[in-house]
Amino acid sequence: LLATGGPTDGNFACAFDLARGKVVAHGGGSISSTANTWLWDGQQWTIQAPTPLFARRLHAMAFDPARGEVVAFGGMTTLQETRNDAWAWNGAAWQAVGPLAAPPLRHGAALAYDAARDRAVWFGGASTTAGLTAELWEWDGLRWQQTATPLLGPVARFRPAMATGLAGGVLMFGGSDLTSQSLSDLWRWDGVSWTQLAAVGPPARWAAGLALDAGRGRVVLHGGYDAGVALSDTWEWDGALWANVSGSGPVTSGPTAALTPDPSGVGVLCYERANAGGVLRWNGQSWSQFAPAAPQYVLGIAGDPGSNRVLAFTSPGAGIIATLAWTGTNWAPFGSTAAPFFGRFDDPVVGAVGDSHRGRVLLQTDSLLWQVGGMPADVRDIGPSCGSPGLATPTLTSFGLPRIGDPGHSLDLRAAPASLGVLGLSLATATLSFGPGCDWRIGVGASLLVTMGPAGDRAVPMPIPDDPVLRGLAVFAQFGVLAPTATYGVLLSAPAQLTVGD
Repeated sequence: LLATGGPTDGNFACAFDLARGKVVAHGGGSISSTANTWLWDGQQWTIQAPTPLFARRLHAMAFDPARGEVVAFGGMTTLQETRNDAWAWNGAAWQAVGPLAAPPLRHGAALAYDAARDRAVWFGGASTTAGLTAELWEWDGLRWQQTATPLLGPVARFRPAMATGLAGGVLMFGGSDLTSQSLSDLWRWDGVSWTQLAAVGPPARWAAGLALDAGRGRVVLHGGYDAGVALSDTWEWDGALWANVSGSGPVTSGPTAALTPDPSGVGVLCYERANAGGVLRWNGQSWSQFAPAAPQYVLGIAGDPGSNRVLAFTSPGAGIIATLAWTGTNWAPFGSTAAPFFGRFDDPVVGAVGDSHRGRVLLQTDSLLWQVGGMPADVRDIGPSCGSPGLATPTLTSFGLPRIGDPGHSLDLRAAPASLGVLGLSLATATLSFGPGCDWRIGVGASLLVTMGPAGDRAVPMPIPDDPVLRGLAVFAQFGVLAPTATYGVLLSAPAQLTVGD
């Protein structure tokens, strides 16, 4: 038994504040909710001034290493309202940080990759609660951000076609509007504003395929639907004008044309569901067979810039998606056997785009964004720590995974207050033994003298540049403190391997 005081209300939330070394307990209650916050420092509970607007019970709390704060989400208020807001504890007070930033649940939206800005752009679609939308969200590799809907821009629409633009940005064509009328407008999003382009071009349609043929400097539009009729014509956009280049081609006979750039860099690929056609290739002059039909119903295809293969996202069973890759001779399982769920809508339409910056494919279902391929960031201990009775064992913690382009990544060091330690960083391991089970595992590299703060902690910034060449780089880190009274004269954290990834 450590203490008899402290929180007494049930249904409270609790988390360990790694940045300040304290347990944070908040709220609770059975019928009404409280706003009390309690801190446990290892010796005693202390109560903080309540935050009346944040009276909550049945909520969730966790430490967010990227923010260096405890974040609380949801729960019920005193008025029996269920909330979806988030609050952050900075060690002194709670502050509202708003709802979690992510696109709301929708289907029939369009996804495209802006190669010049390294952003995935998610636009339009419909939800069961809000109907059609003209919202635009961007994924920068770390987080979603919504862009304010401009007054001058495309109207809300269902199943527009989107693709990487010829000179940066993304292009968006057609879809169907609030009256279920097909559209034929072409727009360009440059990251700041929408610009409407050609007034004359392909007939109106929705669920068309649009893809960049980078080798030929064209954006290719194919297929789609209008008034219930499946279209099979092919058009090309050269940056100024549309040209009708083929009157017939693959009959998609499905909810989307599933068009994607050819991983070879020249041409585009289309999955023809009708007549078991499989994947056909457009080379700028004609359509030809590229790969036979996949063994399962295909929801979409994408060229993978990491493996230079064509991936097919298939439905082997209700509510799940499996990934197959065309090897040149057959369709074979690709990557992890874990299959993402569609989401909450029955509509099996998915958006899949190649992320050339990180060598992966992004797969968007109705509300969830998945990564296929690429290099996951990782942090793991590769050995034990070296402590001594009665003395604080140093610790080294990565604040967030070492993701490419994360300027806020840092290492959190902990040891006795005001102690002097050494942080070692290296691209290789070595072994310097101070005694049995007490090894310094860092090879020749950088060393940094670090003085612990009054609370025995220190954050060392380690921002990760936005450079894909770093993908897969392994950095080894360990923190040690000289301690004459320790068994071996030193105290060492567990050595860690940080693998830079997505």
